[in-house]
Amino acid sequence: MQSKIIEQTENKLFHRKEARVEIEARGATPRRSEVLAELSEKLGAPASQIAVAKIDHKFGRRFVLVTARVYDSPEFLKKFEHEWVMERGKHKKKEKKEEAKKEAKPATPAPAAPAAAAAPEKK
Repeated sequence: MQSKIIEQTENKLFHRKEARVEIEARGATPRRSEVLAELSEKLGAPASQIAVAKIDHKFGRRFVLVTARVYDSPEFLKKFEHEWVMERGKHKKKEKKEEAKKEAKPATPAPAAPAAAAAPEKK
């Protein structure tokens, strides 16, 4: 993928740089993990310090506009970003399978009612 930095500003209050990057994308919108790897390479920061805020892919374009925030350290990322922003794009298939196995345990059957009390007598 080819990329170009459109705008980059420094936000000293939040200990981060805010960047808008244009990334070439042929076909479908690239995955967040692919975008994160490209941003890490282009901006010269480890992926643990980058939060991808938005990926904007308009119909018919051959590029996506990405809004990202690059923090000075992973601690500042955890301090200022919402947890759901950090969790985006992470694959949770293994965790979901493990949870499904735990929930799929067979339930214990309910105790049966006594036969004499359940059936009325015939005359």
